[in-house]
Amino acid sequence: MEFDCSRGPVTPDYAGERNVLAGGRRWRGCGGALATFGGGVSRASAVEVGAPLACGTQNRAHRPRVAPRSPRMKKKILLGLVLAFLAVQLVRPEKNISPATPKTDLLALHPPPAEVKRLLQVGCYDCHSDNTRYPWYAEIQPLGWWLDQHVRDGKRELNLSSFGELSPKRQASKLESMIDVIERREMPLESYTITHRDAIFTEAQIKELNSWLEALRDKVAPE
Repeated sequence: MEFDCSRGPVTPDYAGERNVLAGGRRWRGCGGALATFGGGVSRASAVEVGAPLACGTQNRAHRPRVAPRSPRMKKKILLGLVLAFLAVQLVRPEKNISPATPKTDLLALHPPPAEVKRLLQVGCYDCHSDNTRYPWYAEIQPLGWWLDQHVRDGKRELNLSSFGELSPKRQASKLESMIDVIERREMPLESYTITHRDAIFTEAQIKELNSWLEALRDKVAPE
């Protein structure tokens, strides 16, 4: 038992709390003994015994309540998102389309059989030439931006429209890389074939295409 010099003995209630009589009412305080002056409690954090919280916690009844968003606020947020979506539609990348096939194009320099030409056009030329067949969703931004960057990256690696501008050694190297990625089914990309089902090659088509590429590799840079 502890003793309060102004009010008499203080009876401990449980660990970390003290009960004192103040003005005829029973109070509970936290963190040690409470001194009383003039019938009041000196510690501001004391709460009346019977309150539903433990020592060291804030009275939930006194916590500020967050008001739910009103339907009007939700409408404003939705309107803002719609306006932002419409605004980005005004920023469109330039299309990768050429009016004519240049003389340096792979198909112009080395005309392949009809089926090989078709496989190259549906599986390679959209991302690796100056002429892209754009799907319908290319008109929706930001998907159009993503496609534009994808084509830029592909042409930076290999542009079949300017194939003839490469040295014979570089041509052979690019053809060897094409053979390798087609054989391992790394090209065309899986993300591309989702919307271009005609670019999913069978084993027979891969064999036919790579046989022509191998013959062309040996032709442009014979050992």
